[in-house]
Amino acid sequence: MKITAKTVLETAIGEIGTKEKPAGSNRVKYNTWYYGAKVSGSLYPWCAVFVSWVFHRAGASKLFCGGKKAAYCPDIENYYKNTGRWHAKTDGKKGDICLMDFGKGRASHVGIVEKKNPDGTYTLIEGNTSLSSNDNGGCVMRRTRTLSVIRGFGRPDYAQETTGRITIRTRCRLYKKASAVSGFYSSLSAGTEVEYISDTKTGWSKVRAAHTGIMHTGYVKNSCLSGRPDLSGYRKGTICVLSAPLRAKNKKSSRKLGTAKKGTVFTVVSVGKFWTNIKYKKTDAFVFNKKIKVK
Repeated sequence: MKITAKTVLETAIGEIGTKEKPAGSNRVKYNTWYYGAKVSGSLYPWCAVFVSWVFHRAGASKLFCGGKKAAYCPDIENYYKNTGRWHAKTDGKKGDICLMDFGKGRASHVGIVEKKNPDGTYTLIEGNTSLSSNDNGGCVMRRTRTLSVIRGFGRPDYAQETTGRITIRTRCRLYKKASAVSGFYSSLSAGTEVEYISDTKTGWSKVRAAHTGIMHTGYVKNSCLSGRPDLSGYRKGTICVLSAPLRAKNKKSSRKLGTAKKGTVFTVVSVGKFWTNIKYKKTDAFVFNKKIKVK
């Protein structure tokens, strides 16, 4: 499965504030992962190691340097140049790998682009930086960089992001399988944005979501999602009474979203014991089972 830039960025952003301990030691969890043991000292700077770790944790290792770890910034730059995925300093995009030089005459620092700003600067998520030391500061931070220090950008072969926002409409659990008895990773709050992957057509959607900085791939009930993509392969239904209220949740006391007249055709997302989750025009709603007929 290909990964979007959004997935990698969410993983990186979740690490903001992480510091090496003690200060100035380069002893940090990213180096422990990279070298397979706790290391410290001046031989172990970790800005590139941090980027390697982020892609690994996001399930996107193959998008970074062809699946290889990298601790040396020039190696990262050379990989993207040699594979035709190197872009000029004025052409950075979200998720790009930004190589920088602070006076050494070569790539000596690296971060991940969060956004390009209107004034031409870039907001990056970087490891081993600080306000007092750009490229050896010991902390994961959000930094703003000007073109004067940027050498260029490596662009991983990300998957195209789904158009529109796919969000959690009501608090729910992210299950390990498409079953409410399969165990779950976390609870997702209403308004949480998730990466839509696919629909099981059994009332569940496969998604990726961040929880405490860690990306999980799991399943949520279709009734918990707003903004799902095309449902053209789903069954159709019709309103079989004079009119039927469309509710925000599967409760009579839930907020009324509108009313559908007899004969109205809709898409069936999932069917419950008493309520059916439908898609009508651009509205996700619930309608009482006795008021509909499913084809």
